[in-house]
Amino acid sequence: EMGVLSLSVWSVVLLLVWIEGCLAKIDVVGRSVESAEWSTFGIGAPTSVFFSPSRTGPLYVGTDIGVVAALSRDEGLIMWRYLPPDISESVSKIILNEHDRYLVAESIQKSGMISVRVLSSSDGTLLWQREVCKPSGNAKVHVEIVGHEQLGLLDCDNEVSFRSLRDGSIIAEMTSCEASDLLQGIGSWEDESGDTATSVIGFNKQSKNTFVADLHSTQMSTEQGILTFSKRKEFEGISSCDSDGLMQVHRYMFACSSESALYLFDLRTQSYHTIHDSQPYKIDSSYPTSSNTMQYRDAFGEVRVVNLESLETFALSDVSIA
Repeated sequence: EMGVLSLSVWSVVLLLVWIEGCLAKIDVVGRSVESAEWSTFGIGAPTSVFFSPSRTGPLYVGTDIGVVAALSRDEGLIMWRYLPPDISESVSKIILNEHDRYLVAESIQKSGMISVRVLSSSDGTLLWQREVCKPSGNAKVHVEIVGHEQLGLLDCDNEVSFRSLRDGSIIAEMTSCEASDLLQGIGSWEDESGDTATSVIGFNKQSKNTFVADLHSTQMSTEQGILTFSKRKEFEGISSCDSDGLMQVHRYMFACSSESALYLFDLRTQSYHTIHDSQPYKIDSSYPTSSNTMQYRDAFGEVRVVNLESLETFALSDVSIA
């Protein structure tokens, strides 16, 4: 009997070790000016990170096993954790709405299917979820917060819809687009009157130019609205952008081209600037941004900072903390 008991104990130990190995560890290290550090285990390896705009707000993390968690900034304690039905997916993007009420997580399953989940940012409760599509060829999927209470979704059928963050219901949609237009991203911004405006970035297959177009919503009585292009501008010489490299900061959209150039598109003025064109890079939304800066990584892993006012860039390693 003692032999059987010992075997059972070792079986439990091995099972716990296996479970911990499956959950893996998260390589999130918190650092302050005094070089204090913390690390958190049991939620997987981080694939997407979003910093709450509030200094005391949590750090939101998405991982390679589909887990979404809120961690305290000071100690890395798990405040809440959402566990997906299937751990074979990876969180590719996390965004938070302006009032810190809704957390949007975009995930990619091993099959290639992309899904979107909206969680309560206060406790991680799942509010709604939707399997979007499985991209193939030039098809793109892009999600972005639109205004305060809506989610903009570009799907594989080249269609854009605005959905309620509360329950996922369709508020407005654009179901038809020019056959030569390939939409690649969506972004919202505040116009001069303080109202929320929305734009799309895309590629025209005939002219082979990137374009930016404003979206106009026409409400039809009590039915869902219809989205159409209003103001549009093409940029000659800029090839197709990569939706995996799109990131919005305020009214600016940063985009990667197939030529490894980094472009900044001003959605309000429909103009652009070349920020970086000498080496490949990766836009990484895991880096926090302030009101006038954006950060990205170059081919050597160096974090670089773009000043949105002067459009100058510098390496983060060149910044000294007084």
